[in-house]
Amino acid sequence: MNEVALITGASSGIGYNIAIELAKRSWDLVVIARRESKLLDLKKEIEKKYKVKVYVYAMDITVNDKLLMLQNKIIKENLFVSLLINNAGFGSSGYFHKLNLDKELNMIDLNIKALMKMCHIFSQEMVKKSKGHIINVASVAAFQPGPGMNTYFASKAFVLHFSEGLNEELSSFGVKCSALCPGTTKTEFFDIAEAMDLEASPLPSMSASSVAKITLDGVDSSSVIIVPGLFNKLMCLSVRFVPRIIIRKFLKFLLLRRSKVD
Repeated sequence: MNEVALITGASSGIGYNIAIELAKRSWDLVVIARRESKLLDLKKEIEKKYKVKVYVYAMDITVNDKLLMLQNKIIKENLFVSLLINNAGFGSSGYFHKLNLDKELNMIDLNIKALMKMCHIFSQEMVKKSKGHIINVASVAAFQPGPGMNTYFASKAFVLHFSEGLNEELSSFGVKCSALCPGTTKTEFFDIAEAMDLEASPLPSMSASSVAKITLDGVDSSSVIIVPGLFNKLMCLSVRFVPRIIIRKFLKFLLLRRSKVD
């Protein structure tokens, strides 16, 4: 049985860069996203540069039947997912009462429900083999409330707490689970979320390639919570000492300053 790393949301951003970094480290890959052309470009790029195999599955993982199909295909290919990276997710910005509710619920489906299903499906084989590592992509947003990106922040808080608890459960069977908590990262995320302009933001940002390298270094450590970058670490620690009302007011100013109340 061939060991592979499975990455969701691999067509761009952090997921794309994690795939590249894993290939450098001689991992065979299963890459998943909705944009097949992007995945095929990634496969071509990786297989040309590195002696690894890339399996492409273009799908929407929020659809139940698709996950069952994925599981069956991986079994048929005789693959063992020993590293699962749940990276797929998206955000939105603005006053919650003005946002499209279907889109907000779809965010819950992807950021939370699909992630849970992936963990449930692939942790079972990991437990049988007493081997494996799950990395769920949360965010520094998980440590605080987020007026202006309310559903996104809340969804990442779930991912953080779920991952910590899951690690304690799986550790009894030789399997690990970590939460990756990046801060502001130079990807297409903020454009899709129609959130703050990174160029105008007072917060420092990291490259997706730097986040990917730190993430995979964390695989080889005992880290349950992986926070890339000193500034992001300080951000996560600050919520322990700064009154939450100040954090809420600051984030409201930062995230809603481009919005206007009707």
